[in-house]
Amino acid sequence: MFLEEALILVRRGVRQAYQRVDAREPYLRGALDVAAQIRHGPAAAHLFSFHHDVFSFDRPENRLIRSCIDLILRETKSADNWRVARELSILLENIPLSPDFSSDLRAWDNGRLMADYLTIKGPCELILTRSTPFSVDGPSRGLSMLFPMERLFEAYVTRSLQMAAPVGFEIQPQSRGTHLCTHERQPWFELRPDILVSNGQERWIVDAKWKLIHGDRASGYGLSQADFYQLFAYGHRHLEGKGDLHLVYPRTDTFKEPLEPFVFGGNLRLRVVPFDLDERTAPYTFLETSQGN
Repeated sequence: MFLEEALILVRRGVRQAYQRVDAREPYLRGALDVAAQIRHGPAAAHLFSFHHDVFSFDRPENRLIRSCIDLILRETKSADNWRVARELSILLENIPLSPDFSSDLRAWDNGRLMADYLTIKGPCELILTRSTPFSVDGPSRGLSMLFPMERLFEAYVTRSLQMAAPVGFEIQPQSRGTHLCTHERQPWFELRPDILVSNGQERWIVDAKWKLIHGDRASGYGLSQADFYQLFAYGHRHLEGKGDLHLVYPRTDTFKEPLEPFVFGGNLRLRVVPFDLDERTAPYTFLETSQGN
């Protein structure tokens, strides 16, 4: 983001500003510094102490941008970013690095004539102060990475089950190939349970839900009827209407133990179990049976 803004700024033109320069030369240029001239005495009368203004690219905004480019060149692992930063470094090589980031940031001119610099100030400051946020907090704005928690929870449960399953168990995440029905000999509505567990001829379905439920039976435990319909379809299509389904929710203070099984009829049962995020465990009946054997 910073490099893109820097390229746009360079194409539009980098701003210059007048800088006061103090010098002592054998010629007079600008305004004579009378105090400095007297201080040096008659022994140095052949030299003039003076100060003058130079129209230069050396200003706080440009120094910070140049420093940011230098930092990217040293630390980026991206070849594309390094190439762009190298190109910008060559174009801005006459601009010195900032000696003090904090002072130059405070001196940043936000006036009307510096409107082209407004969009680059934010990412420049975040990079130089190394405060790019993972979650946005405070007045600074930056890029953040957001992940869907339902997918993270599903992947976490899958990996934990793979680590806990005994030898011989096969864990298949997002098992494909089974559909709810057919229409004109074409399969319709693919059924993909989160986890299909198999051990020889035995199979179980595990579905992870990133929802909070509780232990209050009177209010339905906070369970969703749609989730039960979904697991019912999984059970009939993947398990041929018999076996155990496991619906996994995060463990909470009000949901610490598995609920009594929900019986769909016949030999098809649904077990609602808590998953301990700290211990990475859940009371799966098929694991308990296997470990007991």
